[in-house]
Amino acid sequence: VERTRSLGKNAHYLPEACMPKWHKRVALTKEEEEFYGCDVTTAGNTYYYRAVIFEELMEKYKVKLWGSFPRWVESPTRKVFQGVSVGELEKSKAFNGAAIVVNTFQGEVFGVNQRFFEIAGCGGFQICEHRDAIQEFLEIGKEVVTFYTVSDLIEKIDYYLAHPEERQRIADAAYVRAHKEHTFQKRLRAMLDIIAKLT
Repeated sequence: VERTRSLGKNAHYLPEACMPKWHKRVALTKEEEEFYGCDVTTAGNTYYYRAVIFEELMEKYKVKLWGSFPRWVESPTRKVFQGVSVGELEKSKAFNGAAIVVNTFQGEVFGVNQRFFEIAGCGGFQICEHRDAIQEFLEIGKEVVTFYTVSDLIEKIDYYLAHPEERQRIADAAYVRAHKEHTFQKRLRAMLDIIAKLT
């Protein structure tokens, strides 16, 4: 957006969002608790950067990875890959079944990914890589937790696994904020408002 504006164009940044129809708290059956339950999870493509981080985590925690695992990625994390790509309500179940959802960014140099909003919308407790832009969407420490290094991440996982009530308070706050401010309906309204001002 900044680069486009530097060219004199009227550019606006609208982040992604959650879809309340799918991204919401869901009650899990005993079978689903067994299937999705773990200490740490994430969903998405297992690229090398993410794999290296989860290699450190799988030695210490019960980890489950959902999504895709390309054949060309050689990593011990294949052992914790569940072989299932989750979406819609299944993603909500995966995020609700885990104590902690770890969110790593790859292409998002300054901003956040869609999973950032999905986790909050599902009611999951999220620890994500730090980005300055996060503060625009969720309050760090009260609605989301961020990390800078793998050792920092492990320290925070240890802390929040040992403090489930604090973990729940943060997840609850993010859930309310996501459904109030960060839905695709809100984004579309914002986009249409911007377009209306141009006509």
